[in-house]
Amino acid sequence: MYNSILKDKSATIEIKKSTFIGHAFFVKDEERALEIIDEVSTKYRDATHNCYAYIIGEDANIQRYSDDGEPSGTAGVPMLEVLKKEELRNILVISTRYFGGIKLGAGGLVRAYTSSVVEALNASTRAVRKIFNRTSVKYDYTNHGKILNYLAGEGVKVLKENYSDLVEIIVDLEDDSKIIKDLIDLTSANVEFKILEEVELPTIDGKIIY
Repeated sequence: MYNSILKDKSATIEIKKSTFIGHAFFVKDEERALEIIDEVSTKYRDATHNCYAYIIGEDANIQRYSDDGEPSGTAGVPMLEVLKKEELRNILVISTRYFGGIKLGAGGLVRAYTSSVVEALNASTRAVRKIFNRTSVKYDYTNHGKILNYLAGEGVKVLKENYSDLVEIIVDLEDDSKIIKDLIDLTSANVEFKILEEVELPTIDGKIIY
């Protein structure tokens, strides 16, 4: 379980005629982060700088940054510090700068790149990413209506329904979910569970966002 963002977002600010475009991306691995950095650098090839920072891994074991030509320590490190302070994981931020002709100085650059990242993160939606068990649930047809009603009331999405001698539904459940116990009680234990795979999903206020 870790904190990240739900969707990629961008935000633009202007400081002393320089334009800073902050971008925030959810990334699962370093390979994808490097691909996005290349894509953004190509898209904004006319920019003065495309600085970046990223943290990969639930344990934050991969941390990288680049000043992309700005004075050392004025861009990448401050951007990385924002991610660390917010305790975000699997996230990449890029700040694209178009120089406006007025030098900001080292302190001004640190504040500008920090603000650029903060604005991009503020534009995004925070999400807690958790591991769920994608689970097959099988039961008799007589229980189908009340099970669907119960799951709807609990905010659980039925991903798929199959019909044969039994009804099978596919749902995402956490370990030791009370839903398993409730379904056992609801069917008088006439229900079968089988974990198909583990999936990582974003949640907001405890609810899965598909």
